[in-house]
Amino acid sequence: MKIGKKLKERLNVPPKLSIGYQAHTDTMVKSGSTAKNRFVV
Repeated sequence: MKIGKKLKERLNVPPKLSIGYQAHTDTMVKSGSTAKNRFVV
Protein backbone atom coordinates (compact mmCIF):
# COMPACT_ATOMS: atom_id res chain seq x y z
CA MET A 1 0.00 0.00 0.00
CA LYS A 2 2.85 2.37 0.83
CA ILE A 3 4.45 1.80 -2.59
CA GLY A 4 1.12 2.35 -4.36
CA LYS A 5 0.54 5.63 -2.55
CA LYS A 6 4.05 6.84 -3.38
CA LEU A 7 3.54 5.83 -7.04
CA LYS A 8 0.32 7.83 -7.25
CA GLU A 9 2.06 10.80 -5.66
CA ARG A 10 4.98 10.71 -8.10
CA LEU A 11 2.73 10.27 -11.14
CA ASN A 12 0.43 13.09 -9.98
CA VAL A 13 -2.61 10.81 -10.07
CA PRO A 14 -5.70 12.42 -8.50
CA PRO A 15 -6.53 11.01 -5.03
CA LYS A 16 -10.05 10.00 -6.12
CA LEU A 17 -8.70 7.81 -8.95
CA SER A 18 -8.10 4.28 -7.70
CA ILE A 19 -5.39 1.88 -8.84
CA GLY A 20 -6.04 -1.84 -8.43
CA TYR A 21 -3.39 -4.51 -7.91
CA GLN A 22 -3.97 -8.14 -8.89
CA ALA A 23 -2.01 -11.27 -8.08
CA HIS A 24 -0.03 -12.73 -10.96
CA THR A 25 -1.51 -16.21 -10.48
CA ASP A 26 -5.06 -14.80 -10.54
CA THR A 27 -4.50 -13.03 -13.85
CA MET A 28 -2.84 -16.09 -15.42
CA VAL A 29 -5.96 -18.17 -14.82
CA LYS A 30 -8.58 -15.56 -15.74
CA SER A 31 -9.01 -14.05 -19.18
CA GLY A 32 -9.59 -10.33 -19.59
CA SER A 33 -9.95 -8.14 -16.53
CA THR A 34 -12.19 -10.46 -14.55
CA ALA A 35 -9.62 -11.14 -11.82
CA LYS A 36 -10.43 -9.38 -8.55
CA ASN A 37 -8.12 -6.71 -7.22
CA ARG A 38 -6.19 -7.72 -4.12
CA PHE A 39 -5.32 -4.16 -3.17
CA VAL A 40 -6.78 -0.83 -4.18
CA VAL A 41 -4.89 2.40 -3.61
